[in-house]
Amino acid sequence: MRRREVIGLLGAISVSTAARAQQPLPVVGFLGTGSPNDLVTATTVATFREGLGQTGFYEGRNVRIEFRWAEGRYEALPSLAGELIESKVNVLAATGGYVSALAAKQATANVPIVFISGGDALRLGLVRTMNRPEGNLTGVNLFFGALGAKQMDLLRLMVPKADDIAMLANPTNPTSESDIAEVLRSASTIGVRLHVCLAATVSEIDEVLSGLSQRSIEAALIGDDPLLFQRREQIVNKLTAQSIPAIYFERAFVASGGLMSYGASLVAGYRQVGLYVGAILKGAKIGELPVIQPNTFTLAVNLRAARAIGLTVPVSVLVAADEVIE
Repeated sequence: MRRREVIGLLGAISVSTAARAQQPLPVVGFLGTGSPNDLVTATTVATFREGLGQTGFYEGRNVRIEFRWAEGRYEALPSLAGELIESKVNVLAATGGYVSALAAKQATANVPIVFISGGDALRLGLVRTMNRPEGNLTGVNLFFGALGAKQMDLLRLMVPKADDIAMLANPTNPTSESDIAEVLRSASTIGVRLHVCLAATVSEIDEVLSGLSQRSIEAALIGDDPLLFQRREQIVNKLTAQSIPAIYFERAFVASGGLMSYGASLVAGYRQVGLYVGAILKGAKIGELPVIQPNTFTLAVNLRAARAIGLTVPVSVLVAADEVIE
């Protein structure tokens, strides 16, 4: 090869390399209902990044992530979702529950959205079909709210003599009415009196949980809801102070000192969101990505929490538990 040809080839390579370097990175929008300073949030974001990495995308190297956090102020979600859409994100991850997913859906009909929700995605109107989603949404449906009957059975196994059980639910949650109805049916079947406690704000949570023991409440079931999840330490502390055993829908409550939980893995769900976001960045279409539904549910039991309220955990519960925290 002559010198002039070599120089020409090197010049072409330099121009091509420079062009690639100047190409903007794809942008992922991440909409969260909570706070980035929350320990559980930090864990789920890390697993989201792991899922994204499994598809070959690494933040700062070949993808950029724009975060927006509602800090528990759900009324801020629509404007935060709008900000992300205006910043021309390629795909939007709507995390932290149905409120984030609904805000994202209202913000755009064009940008692909991957959600994670504990509520029924069909009932909430997020998608019309689970196997081949239409429109611009798909994601992970953990079905926390659909587990109320099983949670009631496990709670009664933990506290066999409990006849008066409280259920805490958020009345503003679109699925709470059906979730409560399911638990009421279960309570009626096993001969338990269910006392429904409704709370839609931080102060209402304190109000309805205060004095439960004086009302002869012997155990509690915490319904699935993003607000209740965000206020898990407040709820756990209120119930522990009254020595009331409770079952929760997510392991994070148990990690915060709660007695027991039964539900799907939140961490695995966020990893799947990362995998779907990466697949979309590679060209996958929404209709090719079915809404993921868990087939494994985990029972976690906290023995330290049991001792704190003077409860001996039955052997039957220990045998059934997938995780026992000493």
